[in-house]
Amino acid sequence: MIKIYGTENSRAMRPIWTAEEMGLDYELIMMPFPPRV
Repeated sequence: MIKIYGTENSRAMRPIWTAEEMGLDYELIMMPFPPRV
């Protein structure tokens, strides 16, 4: 399973879209934005 880290409305949508189109299993891990340090 592929893990995709990203935020809402970010470039993470590109690999999500690709995984969907290819029928791959993936896990979306949402990161806080702005980042908390």
